[in-house]
Amino acid sequence: MGEVKEPYEGGTGSLLEVVDMMCGVTEKLADIVRKQAVLIEQERIAGAVFPADLSEERKQADVAVQQAFLDSEEYKSCTTVLAYVSSDIEVSTAEIVRKALKSKIVLCPRCEKNGNIMYFHRINSTYDLKEGRFGIFEPDESCEKYCVFDNALCIVPALSYDKDGYRLGFGMGFYDRFLADYNGIKLGLCYDNCMSESFCHDGYDISVDKVFTDKDIYLSLIHISEPTRHLR
Repeated sequence: MGEVKEPYEGGTGSLLEVVDMMCGVTEKLADIVRKQAVLIEQERIAGAVFPADLSEERKQADVAVQQAFLDSEEYKSCTTVLAYVSSDIEVSTAEIVRKALKSKIVLCPRCEKNGNIMYFHRINSTYDLKEGRFGIFEPDESCEKYCVFDNALCIVPALSYDKDGYRLGFGMGFYDRFLADYNGIKLGLCYDNCMSESFCHDGYDISVDKVFTDKDIYLSLIHISEPTRHLR
């Protein structure tokens, strides 16, 4: 009868060596699993934000988030607003866009059909918005494209934010690529019941400076030195 060996026998620290080897071999697999986890979390949040019978509650939350944003010093002092056109599963930006059109330069994203590149185009009216890729409204192709953003703030879309300003996006990478070269103010809108404690992130992830919800305003500790994480 052969000798019975202990698991991972082979020398001091052999278990750690196996773990290290597995981490190296499965780096690509870990990335796949992480992306799948993001998709699962996206589906969970999209389906659980507000049940269908709470549409009035959602409207009230949309109003509260947008008003907090419109009351902010960042909005009042900027001359240019980069605003996404909200879909059914995002915090509404309708009132923000309507009010900003009265006194600001309003730029909305337009995705190029032949690539994963997003540009911002100026709209002078909501009539400039046409249904585009993924069923999302975007500026008509005749609208002026902007590449320089002076005294601007960008509203970054997300399904969820954590309390350090990192976001759970939609997995397409449009805003990740744009934000890599954008140096202006970055703000997020989120339902308070969709805020998360912390997301895993890497060197490619860019946090926003502040997140407005229907109950709180979260200040990113990455961008400020104040000891307070969020303010009522």
